[in-house]
Amino acid sequence: MIMPTKELLEKSQKGHTAEIIDLLLQKNIISSEEHYVGIKLRLIRNQRFGKPYAKSRDIFVASDDYIEREEGVMDEQNQLAYRQAVKMLGNIRAREIMLNVCVFDIMPSSLHEFSKLKEGFALLVAVFKEYLAANDNYNLNELDELI
Repeated sequence: MIMPTKELLEKSQKGHTAEIIDLLLQKNIISSEEHYVGIKLRLIRNQRFGKPYAKSRDIFVASDDYIEREEGVMDEQNQLAYRQAVKMLGNIRAREIMLNVCVFDIMPSSLHEFSKLKEGFALLVAVFKEYLAANDNYNLNELDELI
């Protein structure tokens, strides 16, 4: 197994390599529940379309026996939850900003985008509450195991 370099570990410990959604949580801009559903949106989107690009942590876990969690066919519940979430985010004009933050790791650039981000996360929580309850995997304490 390939190990990360000393420099990469130092950057990670200082938070220099943190993702935007994680920084928003650290700065208390979003709640842990909103962070959870943002990560869930990313996982479901990646399951449907694949990862948008490789991240440094993907390189370090790559090996012959490594299997991506996002691979496989989406089950019907995931498809419905994803379609419903994206449609509703589009209705409030927050789809692009939510996908930028949750999937593509792009920081909002204006106050208007931050307000849409808050609306989008509130909507995602509402959409995914029913989905997460049905799947019995809604436990914020076990979030690290899902990611």
